Amino acid sequence: MTANLILPASLDRSEQWHEERRKGVTASEIAVILGLSPFESEFSLFWRKLGELPPIEDTDSMSLGRHLESWVADKFADDHPDLLLGMGGLYASAERPWQLATPDRLVRRFDAGREPIAAWEGKTSGSYDGWGLSGTDEIPVYYRAQALWQMDTIGVRRTYLSCLFLQSKQTRHYVIDYHDTDVEVMRLAALDFIDRLTKGVPPPVDGSQAARDALKHLNSHVEEGAKAVVPRDVGDEYRDACTAYRKAKQRKDAAENKVRDLAGSARIVLDPDGNRVCTRSIYEMPAHHREACVVDKLNPPRSKKDI
Repeated sequence: MTANLILPASLDRSEQWHEERRKGVTASEIAVILGLSPFESEFSLFWRKLGELPPIEDTDSMSLGRHLESWVADKFADDHPDLLLGMGGLYASAERPWQLATPDRLVRRFDAGREPIAAWEGKTSGSYDGWGLSGTDEIPVYYRAQALWQMDTIGVRRTYLSCLFLQSKQTRHYVIDYHDTDVEVMRLAALDFIDRLTKGVPPPVDGSQAARDALKHLNSHVEEGAKAVVPRDVGDEYRDACTAYRKAKQRKDAAENKVRDLAGSARIVLDPDGNRVCTRSIYEMPAHHREACVVDKLNPPRSKKDI
């Protein structure tokens, strides 16, 4: 193991923990920097690192994942009696102190001393998108980036990742091995991000909701009567995009009504070749969710394999 323990796992989510994380690039953040994370953007991460944005708000889903982590760890231990799991913590690479990792557990062999041989991560998921069969290394790309970064930080060559799928109540175990070329690309991206932080040069704004929320927070007040002039191409791009969006929405609404008319009360809608067009969901929103209502929507396939 080639890393230094900065803080023990018992201080997870403390103010000190957040402060130490802001000093470097963690495993969850490298996926953001690479543009792979569905949860945050490089733009919002930049301002969060500078303390201009608050920590990401905790959600019920995040809390449930942490709560179930111990159960998933016990399941891994039951299925791998030759391996021993020890608690993780916040670690910094001995060679690159800015490279940080917070593995959920460290993996040792009963007959191989105290030195860790791998990292372990516990996840929960509400869908199978991006996940392969148990025993493979087929996991969502942002989790793969996280695993590689942790291995590079703490100095091990393997990560075991276990995921509890909430729909089926089944657990799959995955094995991810170190990849030199991918890690080198990740290090360069992290150094470029740190250079931006040092110089105070934010990344380009992207179209993510995370970036939009960051901009709303950074500019949370409106000065009455104040005017801003944007470049002509930016103004034209926005106006053209709004027009295209409005026309696309009109087409989409018309097509949806045609499908609804032809589908009747069917839940699954197929084309003549048997390919899925959409599925229909009807459910009630409870009264505590702003206001009680019935949701009735069509859900198009999310990927080719869902067709």
